[in-house]
Amino acid sequence: MSLMILVSCNTRQKEPLPNPTVTSSEARTSVTEVNKKSGGSVGQPESPVSPLAPESPLAFVPTYGEGASLRGRILHTVTGQPITNAVIRLAEVYCPENTTPQDKETDCFWTLSNSFSPSTFSDDNGYFQFDNIEARDWVVIVGDMMTIYTFITRGEQQKPIIWTTESGKLLDIGEHAVSYP
Repeated sequence: MSLMILVSCNTRQKEPLPNPTVTSSEARTSVTEVNKKSGGSVGQPESPVSPLAPESPLAFVPTYGEGASLRGRILHTVTGQPITNAVIRLAEVYCPENTTPQDKETDCFWTLSNSFSPSTFSDDNGYFQFDNIEARDWVVIVGDMMTIYTFITRGEQQKPIIWTTESGKLLDIGEHAVSYP
């Protein structure tokens, strides 16, 4: 486990920053003006469309840059109920050169950094989503590697599924039942 502490040694007295008051109509105007000037989109789309359940806070469809996105839902294998507020982590997958896609699950290994690996939590309906992650191969881990955890697996061998994300695209891995407290 690694721990990084940053300390600032700046002892100069700073002047307080001004605290501007912006009304919601001014904010909407400024976002619209930025959108017109840049030719892009800033903020949330006006009418997002999502395949997630409307009650899910993840129903917002983000705009993707160069990063990839991955989302899914976890359910308990016994009860079928959503697993809520669980830590979801992505472990990086490393493969020997020239490994074919069908050989990834047997020839590759994965690694997880408690400090740097992407992590999120499942919501009240078991949904989770990662945005702007590196486009690469990942293993999805449910729980904390230091205590109790499981993987999203396939088949009787219980090998972790390797998911491949692509830059600028959303990979929806669907619903998966896992045995997790």
